[in-house]
Amino acid sequence: MALVIRDADSPNGSKVCIASTDTPRLTAANAPELKADVTAMVGQGYKHYVVDLSSLSFLDSSGLGALVGLLQSVEAGSHVCVCGINGVVKQLFEITHMTKVFKIHNNVDDAVNWLQELA
Repeated sequence: MALVIRDADSPNGSKVCIASTDTPRLTAANAPELKADVTAMVGQGYKHYVVDLSSLSFLDSSGLGALVGLLQSVEAGSHVCVCGINGVVKQLFEITHMTKVFKIHNNVDDAVNWLQELA
């Protein structure tokens, strides 16, 4: 599993990282790989993060923990948004109240627009 990374810029010039997964399942089997990718991503100077989960059809607690790890590792004043959640993934976010922890958007464009409005 790997994160596919692309950049966007906010009007104030801060770097926005858009990360998407290349797998339909994020579980204990591949969560350590995601954590390593997240650690590398945070060290690249991004200010804000959009995680596109539209390719996921399944997420377990280990996968969710990896996403929380991203939230905990970003610098103060940074934002982490999640987009593209649906089905079982959306249910897990709702049951665990992660919808109160992460700002959730329908798609990448909505998330980037929201981040740009913050600038």
